Amino acid sequence: GGLGMRPSTVAVIGSGAGHVIEALERRGYRGRILVLEPSPGSCVAALARHDWRGLIRARRLRWLVGPAYDGWTDAWSW
Repeated sequence: GGLGMRPSTVAVIGSGAGHVIEALERRGYRGRILVLEPSPGSCVAALARHDWRGLIRARRLRWLVGPAYDGWTDAWSW
């Protein structure tokens, strides 16, 4: 395993209720994770099943939730 090159930011389309984020963490990924979540319900499920505040406070995790993806215009600067 492992992620090979270890990019500084990984974009995830659909977090699978947060399982993808957890898998990245288990594999030792320490960069930023930008989640483009098409389903508001999946985002709610991810937030309900795990406390992501540490990653969010550390500016390592950011969610953009559909259908509007509020915040997308400033995601480049993150």
